[in-house]
Amino acid sequence: MIKGWNLHSKQEDRLICVVGMVKLALYDYREDSPTYQVLNEIFMGEKCPCVVYIPPGIFHGTKNIGNKISVVIGMPSLLYDPENVDERRVNPLDNDIIPYNWNCRME
Repeated sequence: MIKGWNLHSKQEDRLICVVGMVKLALYDYREDSPTYQVLNEIFMGEKCPCVVYIPPGIFHGTKNIGNKISVVIGMPSLLYDPENVDERRVNPLDNDIIPYNWNCRME
């Protein structure tokens, strides 16, 4: 399963995978950043425990890479406001913004 791409303009995220293993993909969409348009992958979960900080302006998504279910806990810096949602979503498999291949096939 793939969950992503998500982008926040104000909210900071902290993600931790507490069950299973996931690949966290990151794409810097901040034009004023020295790492603008750089892709990064972090493998995290039971075999590689860590908490990943994601600042505003970074597209991020996860893919389960194990043989069992994975559980990712998100710890956002802002409360959800349904009147002013701070989230942009992009299709993980079909978009013209992020040059990334999740290495999966649709069946």
